Amino acid sequence: MVPSLGPCATLIQMIQPCQFTTVVFHLTDRVFPSEIADLFAALHEHCSPTTLRTVEIYGPQQRDWVFSSEDAFNLAHLEPLLLFTNIRVFSLSTPLVVEMGNDDLKAIANAWPHLVALLLLDDLGFMTLPEVTWAGVAYLTHKCPRLVSLTISLDSRVDDVAMTTSLPSFRPNTHLRFLSVMDSIFTDVEVFAHSLFAIAPLVVGIDGWGYEHETLEISVPLRDSSTFLDQVESAMWELRRTRMRDQFAFLDEYVRSEAEEMNPFGQRRPVPRFPYVKHGPSRRVMEYPV
Repeated sequence: MVPSLGPCATLIQMIQPCQFTTVVFHLTDRVFPSEIADLFAALHEHCSPTTLRTVEIYGPQQRDWVFSSEDAFNLAHLEPLLLFTNIRVFSLSTPLVVEMGNDDLKAIANAWPHLVALLLLDDLGFMTLPEVTWAGVAYLTHKCPRLVSLTISLDSRVDDVAMTTSLPSFRPNTHLRFLSVMDSIFTDVEVFAHSLFAIAPLVVGIDGWGYEHETLEISVPLRDSSTFLDQVESAMWELRRTRMRDQFAFLDEYVRSEAEEMNPFGQRRPVPRFPYVKHGPSRRVMEYPV
């Protein structure tokens, strides 16, 4: 654990050439985008572009700092690292305002096709209105078919997934299992579930919270985010049951048949919840920092 990234960049400049496969930084002081950019520039200048697989940066988990334009992290700060084409894991978890949209996600996807985990401000969110929509997430999951875990801030109300899924080359991602959507805009369960199913039908874990400024009235408020995501997961299981029956026909036992629903005199059997759907305190949304 070190106070800041500055000494880390200096050390990398002294160790050349370096053949790192993994670099992980645990920091005690506040992290600024300019420091991150300097670190990535040092890695680019002194390390092999083919060996590096994992980059993780963890800073203090505080959201109560006063943020300014100096705290805005964007693609320009990340660009030196995009030249490392074999990146598998990228995790950035420290309070920053992230200014990224669909075009930025496309640049990341094109640069890092072997991604397994992309965790952008995991546990924190972008701390601003998200610009990423379903079309951008669809491009990322398609171009990175091995992606298993994704953390992103998402404007899920924009129903534009077909902009990507309609492309002749598009294929759904069947590896993605975990989606974290912090500081996101939630409005419609069906749009969320159908968009996610179209691009990554086997996601089994979704957590997150609605965008902090509830007065904007554009999103499900924080207190209701857990219920919203419960409903999304249940809708995903129903989509699997009806559209992927070769694998999920066993889920029929979790719903009443059409005959049962139409028989007014029959005794209705109790139906259990879909398996593996998280409820209430099991979600990270309940751990939103006060």
